[in-house]
Amino acid sequence: MHTKKGVIYTLDNDTTIYFLGEGYPVDFEKNEKNSLRFIMQKGFKYSYKNDLDKAKFLEILDSFYLQKAQELLPKKIKEHAENMGLHPTKISFKKTKSQWGSCSKANALSINTGVMKLPWHLIEYIIIHELAHIKHKNHQKQFWTLVAQYVPNAQEVRREMKTYA
Repeated sequence: MHTKKGVIYTLDNDTTIYFLGEGYPVDFEKNEKNSLRFIMQKGFKYSYKNDLDKAKFLEILDSFYLQKAQELLPKKIKEHAENMGLHPTKISFKKTKSQWGSCSKANALSINTGVMKLPWHLIEYIIIHELAHIKHKNHQKQFWTLVAQYVPNAQEVRREMKTYA
């Protein structure tokens, strides 16, 4: 059913949610409350009152990814920024459809909350990639040389990222 990791096509007992590269099954349960609880060992448990509402489920899941990005990523970004000597003017997190991250002309980083689905090594690649844009605003040779200093297998990592949505 799932051709790309992290994509939810339907809500049923085969639904898997990804967090930090690990797949967690979702347990759907009709109940008096609308809630989503994340239990690392077992997976996600989603309770709903009336009909199973995919939009509401995805809204709650998006909130979970935003919370985790805000909680876990600033420290990683700071570590890599210190290591690279490249410091963003601002860091923000939001859900986007087509980009894992971006760096503005003013050196503000924006990271897609969907990165929380990825394994750590891919998240770190995205952070390094965006930090490298502070120095090089394009994808010219100097940019890729800088990225490769911190991610020697960058081409392999980029291929792996294409397996995620």
